[in-house]
Amino acid sequence: MAPSRSSLQRPGQVGRSRASRPAGRRDSALELALAAAVVWVAAACVASPRRPVTDEGPSPAAADPALVPEAEAATGALSFEQIGDGASREEPGLPIGARAPSFVLPDQEGRPVALESLLEEGPVALVFYRSAGWCLYCKMQLVQLQENLAEIEGTGARIVGISCDPVEVLEGYSERSRIGFPLLSDADSKTIDAYQIRNTAGTSREGVAFHATFIVDRAGVVRSKIYQVSYAGRAAVDNLIDALVQAGRAN
Repeated sequence: MAPSRSSLQRPGQVGRSRASRPAGRRDSALELALAAAVVWVAAACVASPRRPVTDEGPSPAAADPALVPEAEAATGALSFEQIGDGASREEPGLPIGARAPSFVLPDQEGRPVALESLLEEGPVALVFYRSAGWCLYCKMQLVQLQENLAEIEGTGARIVGISCDPVEVLEGYSERSRIGFPLLSDADSKTIDAYQIRNTAGTSREGVAFHATFIVDRAGVVRSKIYQVSYAGRAAVDNLIDALVQAGRAN
């Protein structure tokens, strides 16, 4: 029987059969336990007044209800309004209909990945996120994307993550969480800036992107943007799949 599309090794894609080290399994278990604790705290805060969300995201040191958005406790999704800079609510990023800027970025194994090579196979979802090193929401989102990778790639599309994390951080996280799609390192934030998605007001960390997903069709045109950060439930995944299907029909 032929292997499924999601299991095939392609340039820029990490194999999923690599054995994880014992220490890696312990680290991954700790992250999942922490994620569960954050979701529990969020659920306990549904009735509380809205308070600002910090740029750091929830941290192991302080699962403070004041830092956890409560409206999405049931769905496990954050909107741009909740993860934005706390001042402007104008959606960042290139407008729909713009041509997607080209890039060549190293993945978590240091291999170069070009946008043009990704588009040869179909539409591409460019998932910009803050960090796989310190942002817990980002880690949970990437795990959810991995869990639904076969269905996402079943649309004929590719998906990549982009952050300003160095390759070493992406490699460690990818091994622990067994991420099987490219996580690209934009260490100097040039691609983040090209897509006009740098968070210049809501974080003290240099070069960090807003959470945003650009759906690019095979012609290299931005067809849609998604600002949900999902780590539970199906809403954001379904929206992503629908957007990719629509982008596939555009060419």
